[in-house]
Amino acid sequence: MKQSAILIAALPFFWAFCPDLPAQEGPCHKMPFEVVAEGFKFPEGPAFDSEGNLYVVNYKRIGDIGVIRPGGKVEVFLDLGESEANGMAFSPDGRIIACDDRGRRIISIDLATRNVSTIVDNYRREPLNNVNDIFLCDNGDIYFTDPSREDETTGGRVFVYSQKEKKLHLLLEGLAFPNGIAVTADRKTLYVGQTVRRNVTAYPLTENGHTAGKGREVFLMAGGNGPDGIELDEQGNLYITHYGMGRVYLVQPDGTLISCASGFGRDTTNVQIHGEWLYITDAKGGLVLRIKRKYFTGEP
Repeated sequence: MKQSAILIAALPFFWAFCPDLPAQEGPCHKMPFEVVAEGFKFPEGPAFDSEGNLYVVNYKRIGDIGVIRPGGKVEVFLDLGESEANGMAFSPDGRIIACDDRGRRIISIDLATRNVSTIVDNYRREPLNNVNDIFLCDNGDIYFTDPSREDETTGGRVFVYSQKEKKLHLLLEGLAFPNGIAVTADRKTLYVGQTVRRNVTAYPLTENGHTAGKGREVFLMAGGNGPDGIELDEQGNLYITHYGMGRVYLVQPDGTLISCASGFGRDTTNVQIHGEWLYITDAKGGLVLRIKRKYFTGEP
């Protein structure tokens, strides 16, 4: 879902200098960015509600969900206790749908009551692994990655949960720590970032998006840990964060690099489009940043 840009209180600009990339990855660009909020323990999962409030996990402490108000005020929205949210998305009815990594489940959070309920926590009566990131389709289908910390090279899976059918479908298995995830608007292509393999792979979807075919590598990174968050723009291009290298790439669907940004922290985690801005979470600095999207395409 796309909402209009929120107004953040005036904040100082910081200039991001991106070092030269290896030839196969193309050039980087110098881009101005703003610090929106700070004080997070390990920020991830940025998601906007219909009122322009930005929700980000792990504010002040691991397990808290923070909210950044349109005026710039930051506060704790919900203390999840022993649970720990990661990827988040908003459903059309206003609920937060989130990955509960520690609880090994997908949860629903009611904004008004702040009640937390479990959507799904097992596959064929076996617990999920370590649910990580999420993508919510317009029809309510919940796509999510399920890496395994016990087997990071082959133990990862990707699922889609149909809220209409109340059924969990296994899409992919044998993955190397699947992390960021995105689905095209026509629900014909699934993108998954495999952090351990440092790549992003595209998989064709069939049967109403409930079956995935053989994948093709779209983008391969060098250095660092690998891809974390993925976000699609209106043209189907991908914004991809590079955890461990502090970069954000803009990549065409065929894998052609358009541009990248860096200089604002080593551990970029997730990204979220909101109007003319791209919001970025930086785990190392505990920051939420934003960059005007036009800078990625060379516009002044």
